[in-house]
Amino acid sequence: MYEVLAILFDLMRLFLKILSCFPAFVFFALPASGQLCTGSLGDPIVNQTFGNGSPGQPLSAATTSYNYINVDCPNDGMYALRSATVNCYNAWHTLVSDHTGDPQGNFMLVNASFEPGDFYIDTVRGLCSNTGYQFSAWVMNMMRPQQGIKPNITFSIEKTDGTVLGSFSSGDVPVTASPQWNNYGLFLKHLPQLSML
Repeated sequence: MYEVLAILFDLMRLFLKILSCFPAFVFFALPASGQLCTGSLGDPIVNQTFGNGSPGQPLSAATTSYNYINVDCPNDGMYALRSATVNCYNAWHTLVSDHTGDPQGNFMLVNASFEPGDFYIDTVRGLCSNTGYQFSAWVMNMMRPQQGIKPNITFSIEKTDGTVLGSFSSGDVPVTASPQWNNYGLFLKHLPQLSML
Protein backbone atom coordinates (compact mmCIF):
# COMPACT_ATOMS: atom_id res chain seq x y z
CA MET A 1 0.00 0.00 0.00
CA TYR A 2 1.11 3.52 -0.69
CA GLU A 3 1.33 6.36 1.76
CA VAL A 4 -1.66 8.62 1.75
CA LEU A 5 -2.17 12.06 3.31
CA ALA A 6 -5.23 14.07 4.15
CA ILE A 7 -4.73 17.75 3.52
CA LEU A 8 -6.95 20.64 4.33
CA PHE A 9 -5.89 24.15 3.45
CA ASP A 10 -6.83 26.23 6.44
CA LEU A 11 -4.97 29.45 5.65
CA MET A 12 -3.46 30.01 2.27
CA ARG A 13 -1.97 33.45 1.99
CA LEU A 14 0.06 33.40 -1.24
CA PHE A 15 0.35 31.67 -4.57
CA LEU A 16 1.21 28.17 -3.73
CA LYS A 17 2.57 25.28 -5.62
CA ILE A 18 2.63 22.05 -3.71
CA LEU A 19 4.71 19.18 -4.92
CA SER A 20 4.24 15.68 -3.67
CA CYS A 21 7.58 13.97 -3.29
CA PHE A 22 6.31 10.55 -2.32
CA PRO A 23 3.05 8.68 -2.62
CA ALA A 24 -0.04 9.04 -0.65
CA PHE A 25 -1.40 11.75 1.51
CA VAL A 26 -4.59 13.59 2.35
CA PHE A 27 -4.60 17.29 2.01
CA PHE A 28 -7.34 19.88 3.77
CA ALA A 29 2.22 30.93 2.00
CA LEU A 30 12.50 37.68 0.95
CA PRO A 31 13.35 35.25 3.40
CA ALA A 32 11.27 32.29 4.31
CA SER A 33 11.08 30.55 7.63
CA GLY A 34 9.68 27.13 8.49
CA GLN A 35 8.33 28.50 11.77
CA LEU A 36 4.60 29.25 12.04
CA CYS A 37 3.52 32.38 13.87
CA THR A 38 1.05 32.52 16.72
CA GLY A 39 -1.33 35.30 17.61
CA SER A 40 -3.36 37.37 15.20
CA LEU A 41 -2.19 37.64 11.60
CA GLY A 42 -5.33 39.41 10.36
CA ASP A 43 -8.01 38.03 8.10
CA PRO A 44 -6.98 35.29 5.64
CA ILE A 45 -6.52 36.37 2.04
CA VAL A 46 -7.47 32.86 0.94
CA ASN A 47 -9.19 30.24 3.07
CA GLN A 48 -9.43 27.04 1.01
CA THR A 49 -11.76 24.55 2.67
CA PHE A 50 -12.86 22.40 -0.33
CA GLY A 51 -16.56 22.99 0.48
CA ASN A 52 -19.05 20.88 2.41
CA GLY A 53 -20.69 17.52 1.86
CA SER A 54 -19.33 14.52 -0.01
CA PRO A 55 -18.65 14.29 -2.79
CA GLY A 56 -16.94 17.59 -3.39
CA GLN A 57 -16.80 19.02 -6.90
CA PRO A 58 -13.63 18.41 -8.96
CA LEU A 59 -10.96 21.11 -8.94
CA SER A 60 -10.16 22.87 -12.21
CA ALA A 61 -7.45 21.33 -14.40
CA ALA A 62 -5.29 24.42 -13.75
CA THR A 63 -5.35 23.67 -10.00
CA THR A 64 -4.02 20.10 -10.06
CA SER A 65 -2.32 17.62 -12.37
CA TYR A 66 -4.01 14.75 -10.51
CA ASN A 67 -7.21 13.11 -11.74
CA TYR A 68 -10.44 13.51 -9.75
CA ILE A 69 -12.42 10.42 -8.82
CA ASN A 70 -15.71 10.37 -6.94
CA VAL A 71 -14.88 7.59 -4.47
CA ASP A 72 -13.76 7.38 -0.83
CA CYS A 73 -10.52 5.59 -1.74
CA PRO A 74 -8.69 7.09 -4.75
CA ASN A 75 -6.08 5.08 -6.65
CA ASP A 76 -2.47 6.19 -7.29
CA GLY A 77 -2.24 9.58 -9.01
CA MET A 78 -5.84 10.46 -8.13
CA TYR A 79 -7.64 12.62 -5.59
CA ALA A 80 -11.11 12.95 -4.10
CA LEU A 81 -12.83 15.68 -2.09
CA ARG A 82 -14.56 13.99 0.83
CA SER A 83 -16.08 14.75 4.22
CA ALA A 84 -15.33 11.21 5.44
CA THR A 85 -13.55 8.04 4.35
CA VAL A 86 -13.62 4.56 5.89
CA ASN A 87 -10.72 2.06 6.12
CA CYS A 88 -9.49 2.32 2.53
CA TYR A 89 -7.51 -0.70 1.36
CA ASN A 90 -7.60 -2.04 4.96
CA ALA A 91 -4.56 0.17 5.56
CA TRP A 92 -5.76 3.78 5.89
CA HIS A 93 -7.26 5.61 8.82
CA THR A 94 -10.99 6.19 8.97
CA LEU A 95 -11.85 9.90 8.98
CA VAL A 96 -15.28 11.18 9.99
CA SER A 97 -14.55 14.91 9.55
CA ASP A 98 -11.99 17.46 8.42
CA HIS A 99 -9.51 18.93 10.93
CA THR A 100 -12.11 21.44 12.21
CA GLY A 101 -14.41 18.65 13.40
CA ASP A 102 -17.17 19.67 10.93
CA PRO A 103 -18.70 16.32 9.84
CA GLN A 104 -19.72 17.92 6.51
CA GLY A 105 -16.41 19.78 5.90
CA ASN A 106 -14.45 18.39 2.93
CA PHE A 107 -10.75 17.61 2.74
CA MET A 108 -8.62 16.78 -0.29
CA LEU A 109 -7.67 13.10 -0.21
CA VAL A 110 -4.65 12.52 -2.46
CA ASN A 111 -3.16 9.16 -3.35
CA ALA A 112 0.08 10.37 -4.90
CA SER A 113 1.93 8.67 -7.69
CA PHE A 114 5.55 7.57 -7.37
CA GLU A 115 6.63 10.49 -9.56
CA PRO A 116 6.68 13.88 -7.78
CA GLY A 117 4.10 16.26 -9.17
CA ASP A 118 1.95 19.29 -8.46
CA PHE A 119 -1.22 18.31 -6.66
CA TYR A 120 -2.44 21.81 -5.76
CA ILE A 121 -1.66 25.17 -7.43
CA ASP A 122 -3.41 28.48 -6.87
CA THR A 123 -2.86 32.16 -7.64
CA VAL A 124 -3.51 34.82 -5.02
CA ARG A 125 -4.25 38.43 -6.00
CA GLY A 126 -4.60 41.66 -4.03
CA LEU A 127 -1.43 41.37 -1.97
CA CYS A 128 0.18 44.34 -0.25
CA SER A 129 3.87 45.00 -0.89
CA ASN A 130 6.35 45.03 2.01
CA THR A 131 4.02 42.84 4.04
CA GLY A 132 4.63 39.45 5.64
CA TYR A 133 2.37 36.52 4.85
CA GLN A 134 1.92 33.09 6.36
CA PHE A 135 0.92 29.99 4.42
CA SER A 136 -0.19 26.92 6.32
CA ALA A 137 -1.99 23.68 5.56
CA TRP A 138 -3.35 20.92 7.77
CA VAL A 139 -1.93 17.56 6.66
CA MET A 140 -2.35 13.96 7.77
CA ASN A 141 -0.63 10.75 6.71
CA MET A 142 -3.55 8.38 6.15
CA MET A 143 -1.53 5.19 6.58
CA ARG A 144 -1.86 3.22 9.78
CA PRO A 145 1.45 2.02 11.24
CA GLN A 146 3.19 -0.34 8.84
CA GLN A 147 6.03 -0.31 6.36
CA GLY A 148 5.67 2.03 3.43
CA ILE A 149 6.86 5.21 1.80
CA LYS A 150 6.25 8.25 3.96
CA PRO A 151 4.95 11.30 2.09
CA ASN A 152 7.16 14.39 1.94
CA ILE A 153 5.51 17.58 0.71
CA THR A 154 7.22 20.69 -0.64
CA PHE A 155 5.35 23.99 -0.41
CA SER A 156 6.67 26.54 -2.92
CA ILE A 157 5.65 30.20 -3.02
CA GLU A 158 6.40 31.67 -6.44
CA LYS A 159 5.91 34.78 -8.50
CA THR A 160 3.72 34.25 -11.55
CA ASP A 161 6.90 33.99 -13.68
CA GLY A 162 8.05 30.98 -11.59
CA THR A 163 10.62 32.81 -9.44
CA VAL A 164 10.64 31.06 -6.05
CA LEU A 165 10.21 33.44 -3.11
CA GLY A 166 10.16 30.77 -0.44
CA SER A 167 9.76 27.04 0.01
CA PHE A 168 9.33 24.57 2.83
CA SER A 169 9.58 20.79 2.98
CA SER A 170 7.40 18.92 5.45
CA GLY A 171 9.96 16.16 5.82
CA ASP A 172 8.45 12.70 6.20
CA VAL A 173 4.87 13.12 7.38
CA PRO A 174 4.69 10.71 10.31
CA VAL A 175 2.60 7.57 10.47
CA THR A 176 0.38 7.60 13.57
CA ALA A 177 -1.65 4.94 15.38
CA SER A 178 -4.76 7.11 15.16
CA PRO A 179 -5.70 9.97 12.78
CA GLN A 180 -3.68 13.10 13.58
CA TRP A 181 -3.77 16.40 11.68
CA ASN A 182 -0.49 18.38 11.62
CA ASN A 183 -0.13 22.03 10.61
CA TYR A 184 2.73 22.72 8.18
CA GLY A 185 3.68 26.02 6.65
CA LEU A 186 6.02 28.97 6.30
CA PHE A 187 6.16 32.69 6.85
CA LEU A 188 7.39 35.09 4.16
CA LYS A 189 8.66 38.46 5.38
CA HIS A 190 8.48 41.79 3.58
CA LEU A 191 7.45 40.74 0.11
CA PRO A 192 8.71 43.07 -2.62
CA GLN A 193 6.28 45.12 -4.67
CA LEU A 194 3.92 42.39 -5.76
CA SER A 195 0.16 42.33 -6.05
CA MET A 196 -0.18 38.76 -7.31
CA LEU A 197 1.64 35.48 -6.68
